[in-house]
Amino acid sequence: MAKTAAERQQKRREKLKSSVNRVDYETHKRIDRERKKKARSTMGTKQLSDLRKWNRLAVRNHRMGNANEDIVDGNSTVTGTCYKTMASLGKAKSRVMKALPKSPRKRVSLIKIMACEILDLQACLPRTRDSVPSELEQKVVDFYESDSVLRMMPGKADFISLKDQLGNKYHKQKRHLVTTLTETYKCFLEDNPTATSLIGKSKFSSLRPRWVLLSSQMPQNVCGCKYHNNIVLLLESLHRRYPTVVPLYFQDRFYSPLCL
Repeated sequence: MAKTAAERQQKRREKLKSSVNRVDYETHKRIDRERKKKARSTMGTKQLSDLRKWNRLAVRNHRMGNANEDIVDGNSTVTGTCYKTMASLGKAKSRVMKALPKSPRKRVSLIKIMACEILDLQACLPRTRDSVPSELEQKVVDFYESDSVLRMMPGKADFISLKDQLGNKYHKQKRHLVTTLTETYKCFLEDNPTATSLIGKSKFSSLRPRWVLLSSQMPQNVCGCKYHNNIVLLLESLHRRYPTVVPLYFQDRFYSPLCL
């Protein structure tokens, strides 16, 4: 079968590149440079722009072909992957990057976990703390509903609608904590000393039921509690000025002005 013009030129260049004809190859490149320089001098602006664009594309394709292709079982594939071209690899990577979180920290954590799961590398998975026993979780929920740390809203409309596991709706009366979450957590540890090493403040806060609201969400005009909150603000101001004289929250002084 006769060779094409491109194949004949390729064979001629390979012959000129050999050590025997090295001088002829350098002469060939010099003559070719002069010929192309003369041709460019007669081109217009648009022709020069199109030529440079074509040259950039040709150089890029040549570099991609030389640097990122390997011959595996007779098929051209990108080194280290099962993709045949860099374009298909780039498209797959782009789809994955779009699906990842925007946060760099979350993106790194997710990629590490996925890599460990896919490559079956259990050693690099992050350590997880032992889960809190279900009995202790139930104790926390019961403590949140005890009257010692909360106040129930008296109005008929002061309720929250919830759904059970079967999808049936039910109502729970709203309750407000009379202390902060930190103080509530300390009170729970005082009643349950053995739970100090089993549950932290973050887990304790996450177990708060939806119908138990924070003390900051308590209405200021309900049952005179605005006076109680004013005293709390006063104690905080005095504590910042005289930390050794005025405690932040003294338990007897804290509960005495409460309107229950």
